[in-house]
Amino acid sequence: MGDFIKELNIIDFLGLLLPGSFLLLMVNYTQTHKLTGLEFTAADIIFLIVGGYVVGSLLHDIWESIELIIWKNFLPTNPQICAARDVDAEVRMNNDNLKNAVKKILKNDNITPNKNSDNKTGNDSQRTDAQQGTCGAQSPSKQQKTRWWDDYHWICQENPMIQTILVEKGNYRKRIVFDGFHVMMRNLLYTNILITVITLFLGVPNPLCEFLREYIKNPYIIWPIIIAGWILMWRRSRHYAYLKYKYSYEDFMILYKNNKDKPVL
Repeated sequence: MGDFIKELNIIDFLGLLLPGSFLLLMVNYTQTHKLTGLEFTAADIIFLIVGGYVVGSLLHDIWESIELIIWKNFLPTNPQICAARDVDAEVRMNNDNLKNAVKKILKNDNITPNKNSDNKTGNDSQRTDAQQGTCGAQSPSKQQKTRWWDDYHWICQENPMIQTILVEKGNYRKRIVFDGFHVMMRNLLYTNILITVITLFLGVPNPLCEFLREYIKNPYIIWPIIIAGWILMWRRSRHYAYLKYKYSYEDFMILYKNNKDKPVL
């Protein structure tokens, strides 16, 4: 058990274990009506850790797919595009931009991105980025032929290669931390929504509402508080994703600037 815990990284803990354990605690609350003062045996703790990790992994795959769909169909919410545009605005005076830098580096290194492959060299976030390489391969409709779509299309194709090149380079640890917080906020948000949908469908009390009623006497402000919490989690999730990509693209441009005359980064 100790070896299992040692192998957990920040993505596993924040993005998988924490949301999964939260869901299990919410299910337990419907039976015990207690979230504090619980007495856990060693078996309970093991079940909470292992069960939370397994449940969190399943939820993570589902929520990740939903997030990619949202980013593709509501492009202004896509942090990749916003981060790339902001980085381009910062380096514009050097007559270079992120897109051109990617093309030059790939040409100099004789690298042909495999857009359908799964990047095995990085962590969970880089495998996610590699999977995104196929999402822009479709021919855009007339409505999609906009600057937003153009930015989405090339970023979707080249981001996996950028993330691969940047493994262990630049602000690597900081990018991993931001990715961990992004995944945690996203998975907690959708887990809360899932709990609400399930309880409404089954006609049972919402455990989060029941918990808040113990501390808030006015029943009319409970749901506004919950919805405000959802909005805050969505905003923070997107912000952390934006910071991850912004640091990635800034590091990539610094690497490009410092290696312009070298064939390999």
